[in-house]
Amino acid sequence: MSKKLLAHSENKEKNIPAQTYQDHIDAVVALALSSAIAVSKFMPIQKRKEFISLVEWAAKYHDLGKVLSENQNELLDGTQKHLPMPHADAGALFMIKKNQTTSCLIRSHHAGLPDYQKEIHLNNNKQKQPNTRTNN
Repeated sequence: MSKKLLAHSENKEKNIPAQTYQDHIDAVVALALSSAIAVSKFMPIQKRKEFISLVEWAAKYHDLGKVLSENQNELLDGTQKHLPMPHADAGALFMIKKNQTTSCLIRSHHAGLPDYQKEIHLNNNKQKQPNTRTNN
């Protein structure tokens, strides 16, 4: 009998059992769909189905990198705090040719969304600064 894939190792200190990859994905998909449906009520009707579908695909593939054998070995062993192979990009890379929006959602789940207001502010400040370079 083969071992089930894990998404999270057991944490004996906190009395948290290991979580299978399938259980994790099922729970994330259910939560993501619930949230997407709630948010979609504020969208134009013709965009709702596509939005909900994009969120569902992102939820399904957000932790794809955890199925790598190196990561599974660590999750089964559970002695390290970090996975040996970065798992965040695998789902995003898998989805990039299928749907770039979903790929962006997956990447943003792990890395966070960019702070566009901050970036605009920094960019504006750079443009306002005088050029202090001298030509010698």
